[in-house]
Amino acid sequence: MSSYSLPFLSMDHITVRNQQHTLLREFTWHIKTGEHWAIVGRSGAGKTSLLHTIIGKNNVIGGSIRHYFYERYRQDHAISDPYFNYRRLIAMVGHHNDFRNKSNMPDFYYQQRFNSMDSSDAPTVDEYRETARKTPF
Repeated sequence: MSSYSLPFLSMDHITVRNQQHTLLREFTWHIKTGEHWAIVGRSGAGKTSLLHTIIGKNNVIGGSIRHYFYERYRQDHAISDPYFNYRRLIAMVGHHNDFRNKSNMPDFYYQQRFNSMDSSDAPTVDEYRETARKTPF
């Protein structure tokens, strides 16, 4: 079986609440490994609520979410941390630029791509991802 046909995440008939508000009702979505999705909609349509549900910030009061990527990760890795869960494998990156260089300064500018010597103090993508992974949301 190709890894692209493996399930990655499934939400089956979930109902989601946050405080007194129902955010999603009977929502179903299945994502396979290797698929790429764009979540679009008007302001207030529920895009962020859906993402917060996937990362575990909202309460699912009905239906089920299955994190297949997490199940496969646990099969392939010896995990000794009793608090390790699927949230440790997800990083939510906002649309606002909050990048900082290794000196912790937001000294980036658009034309920096043409001045490579100015980016030697910038973290690599892997370094940024590692920092994001360690930062609790």
